[in-house]
Amino acid sequence: MKERETHLVELKNHTALITMNRPQKLNILDLDIMAELRDIFDECKENDEVYSVVITGAGEKAFCAGDNVEPMMRLNPKKAREWVTYGQQLMHMIEEFEKPVFAAVNGYAVGGGIEMALACDFRVASAKAKFGVPEVNIGVTAAFGGSQRLVRLVGTGMAKWLTMSASMIDAPEAYRIGLVEFVTEPDDLLDKTMELAGELNSKSQTAMRLMKATLTYGRDMDIRTACRFEGFVTSEVYATQDQREGMAAFVAKKKPEYTGFYRD
Repeated sequence: MKERETHLVELKNHTALITMNRPQKLNILDLDIMAELRDIFDECKENDEVYSVVITGAGEKAFCAGDNVEPMMRLNPKKAREWVTYGQQLMHMIEEFEKPVFAAVNGYAVGGGIEMALACDFRVASAKAKFGVPEVNIGVTAAFGGSQRLVRLVGTGMAKWLTMSASMIDAPEAYRIGLVEFVTEPDDLLDKTMELAGELNSKSQTAMRLMKATLTYGRDMDIRTACRFEGFVTSEVYATQDQREGMAAFVAKKKPEYTGFYRD
């Protein structure tokens, strides 16, 4: 993996570990940071050795403490729209990335930080993590799709409360309302997240990516359309070597050896 200015990127057992590396600034986002993240995800997409991705923040204080407010103060509506569009494109890129993406939340995930975590497939939180959508406190609103992903994850009432009150919640409360899927001790956060990623890495990568697509895109369809989409995806699986290998291994009671290739 290429060296980056503001991110550390390592490949460990088919998992790309991306660390936002500006702990002195609480790993806040700006246009340069977002551009670099887009480049990293492009590289991970093209790298066949990458089966999954983990995003975390350097230091103990913050996963990502949102956006840099000072330059935002000078935006007019046109420039604000350009900034919003750029940020939303990054979050869509993460959400629609064909491989599983985990957020390992080690501290504050607020503003753009919680929006990034929401765009990931899974959120693993340190017991010390804090979550919030604080934009109304500075007279603005969530900008990078956070309100829309939040309402789909925790329900309308709770999403309205968190965004309109700007309340901060801790990891146990985030787990209770379904904002995060796993909570672990701070010292175990990365090991636990990498373990979860490794579990998915052991599966058929073809089936894994098609399953993610079914859930990501089917979520916003009506039930009949979503089921038809699921059926098309299932049909596609039967064109793969992994389908043949997985079923044959199951019948033979042995461990499958997946290749991810389509059959000739």
